[in-house]
Amino acid sequence: MAVAEYSRIWVGDDCNLSIKKTTELLKPSSGEVLVEVLYSGINPADLKHATLLGIKSTTAGYDFCGRVLQTGDNSDFTAGDMIAGYTPTSINRPAKYGAHQDFLICPASMCFLVPENLPQTHAACLTVITMTAADAVFNILKFPLPWHTKLPPKTPFLIWGASTGVGLSALQFAKAAGADPIFVTASKPRHAELLELGATRCFEYSKSDVVEQIQAAFKEAGCGPVQHAFDAAGSYSTPSTADLTTQCVADTANIVSVVLRQDKRFSLPVAVCDVPVTIHPPQSPVPITIPARKEDSDRAYEVLHWLVKGYGEVYKIPYVKVIEGNGKEVIEQLRIAADGGGSFGKVAIKHPIE
Repeated sequence: MAVAEYSRIWVGDDCNLSIKKTTELLKPSSGEVLVEVLYSGINPADLKHATLLGIKSTTAGYDFCGRVLQTGDNSDFTAGDMIAGYTPTSINRPAKYGAHQDFLICPASMCFLVPENLPQTHAACLTVITMTAADAVFNILKFPLPWHTKLPPKTPFLIWGASTGVGLSALQFAKAAGADPIFVTASKPRHAELLELGATRCFEYSKSDVVEQIQAAFKEAGCGPVQHAFDAAGSYSTPSTADLTTQCVADTANIVSVVLRQDKRFSLPVAVCDVPVTIHPPQSPVPITIPARKEDSDRAYEVLHWLVKGYGEVYKIPYVKVIEGNGKEVIEQLRIAADGGGSFGKVAIKHPIE
């Protein structure tokens, strides 16, 4: 497809972000689609994958919603379809897969048709957080799928950082699976919304005695020792959110964190697990390949299609802030997200990027 000059947000080899102009000719291969991006969703991973996993010298971004312009062979979509989804990840990731550009290529298997019940701005922010949370809750922690038998009574669950995108998703998934009680940490202004989404009790993470409060609350509920927990904040502060999470649960607990941890008690959920993904963390002398888990990927996609179909009833993003595609503002929002800041909910970029 020949196009005029368009913009992409580039994450360089030095992990710095910049606006790059391109006239790259994009043509979908077999099983791929060419998409005109209408909205792209911001995730902490857009920058943190460069700094923490070595995925750089490429176009930033994963989540998108847009219009199909052209399809390769073996695609279920047709030109004009409104689709959303997310794009592949790995070191040496081709620039064509980045979501923060005005046109992109994506494997058709990683996309879905956007139904009328799902706003395009929400669709553009949906896939990374829900697939990551689905891998954590339904694959690693092995909670039953929402349409299956519920967890046994008094199955407690702790989410540290429930107001993050992945935390919000994990909360709603755990509620659907029957976890009870669900204790979460977040800043005080978020507590009412988190209770509405399924939290049993909320705790302010900044309190010096928050660990003692959570321990006492689990004891009061008569549901210990706690065997399932999720560090959805992923901080490396001292103490880290991983440190605080482990203090609240049993030594034998199955714990998940959204970032790599040296502590072997933690598992790392991934949004893409149908193919091997190669990363190169700074602390590793050589790249590491995370093997594919096809059965787990299929289960996560089942959850994705379930929540897309029932969006607004079985699952929702409480708030999506939309920003115009001003390149400098986009870069600032990407940095804020990577630093763990930003507003409650998600941020979508309206394209084209200027």
